[in-house]
Amino acid sequence: MIQEEIRDKFNQARKEQNHVAKSTYESVLAKITNAEKSGKYTTLPLEDNVVISLIQKEIKELEETKSFYKEEDATYAELTTKIELLNNYLPPALTDDEIVLTIQHLIETVGANKGRLIGSTIKELEKTGKSFDKSKISQFVDNCLQKL
Repeated sequence: MIQEEIRDKFNQARKEQNHVAKSTYESVLAKITNAEKSGKYTTLPLEDNVVISLIQKEIKELEETKSFYKEEDATYAELTTKIELLNNYLPPALTDDEIVLTIQHLIETVGANKGRLIGSTIKELEKTGKSFDKSKISQFVDNCLQKL
């Protein structure tokens, strides 16, 4: 389980006094603990797909924070390292071409209704088991619909 791997990496980083890795894993473990205590999830420990979504949220937060720094800043480099550490736990990402092909196929089967197409696209992409940014699907759908 990913949760156990992260806990092991956290303990290893703590022993090695790797503060960047320690704080990275500590932050994710805190998110996991909060999710477990929320009562939202019935399966404990959390399933890997839930942990992956928590990791994705952490990466998104780190990316947003990183955008406030210049590449020369030490904080920028530290945030980049944290993101790289967490990316190791994500499944491979879908390429833009794979997303567009899925949307084009769905346009043929579902039709060109934007709202329905967005939902159908997300469902189809989730079936692949690969990661993707849900917030960008609307933009992909708009681009595909404009080309019709």
